[in-house]
Amino acid sequence: HPDAVVVSGGRNDVSDGQSTVDTAIKSLFTALHKKLPDATIIAIEPMWGDSDKPSELNTIAASVKKDVTGIGGHYIAVADPIHGHSSWMASNEADPNDQGYAAIAKALAPKIQAILTQQS
Repeated sequence: HPDAVVVSGGRNDVSDGQSTVDTAIKSLFTALHKKLPDATIIAIEPMWGDSDKPSELNTIAASVKKDVTGIGGHYIAVADPIHGHSSWMASNEADPNDQGYAAIAKALAPKIQAILTQQS
């Protein structure tokens, strides 16, 4: 019975059809809210990485925001902290390395903490 659930994702969904993605996003947040009605649910704006994000990610982000706030959750939008920092990407060029994850944590921690403080 967690007090909070933080959801982040979307990068791997840009190649899927938008209706498929919309359905999956809505299902995820509906299920989380149903199974964890007392938990604070927080969604992070989908991040792309060190290069410019494709426009499809903006559409995914809009769906995430709509569906998480629709169940009473919270949406955090931050500028992608690893954008422009290729040295913060793992060798697969799709995932952050330790420096990248540290930058993401530094950007998100105060925003998550502010939401959790409001909830207590």
